[in-house]
Amino acid sequence: LNCAVINQGIGSQTSAQVKARWERDVLAKTVNVGDGLGNNTLPFGGKLPRAVWLHIGINDVFGDVSVENIINNFNYFAQSCQDNNILLIVDNIGSHALFNESRIAIANKVNQYLAGEYLVKYPNVQVIDYWQWSTGGTGLWTNLRAECFKDNVHPNRAGYCDFAYFAY
Repeated sequence: LNCAVINQGIGSQTSAQVKARWERDVLAKTVNVGDGLGNNTLPFGGKLPRAVWLHIGINDVFGDVSVENIINNFNYFAQSCQDNNILLIVDNIGSHALFNESRIAIANKVNQYLAGEYLVKYPNVQVIDYWQWSTGGTGLWTNLRAECFKDNVHPNRAGYCDFAYFAY
């Protein structure tokens, strides 16, 4: 893509945890969020990124975070990017082999919001259908795309490569 890429992702974090470090990790503000990573994590000399790609939500679902709180956090990210002229790319919530009916209901409501009202409110956000990719096109929440996952939720190397082509 001919651009610098910085992975600010921290595994197992919820959207609230990402939000807590957003000003430091995305808006280049000097903020100590208490995670041991320092007060400033962007090496662009105060410049903001052109784009941010978020892959969040599954840990919220498994942490029993309410649909409303998850949506509010997605709205925060979109509004912040809109206010700062940053392109926001969001993956919707994907499949998980251990989903139960109540968690499927939460993930489904969030994904419906992201595919509908979210794009109306924030037309410059790009939503990637990670759920469609992760289910292998089956639309079954507990189905994982064949040969693309190393466990119940995380893609393996081949899976990341395949998803990159899908998103592109």
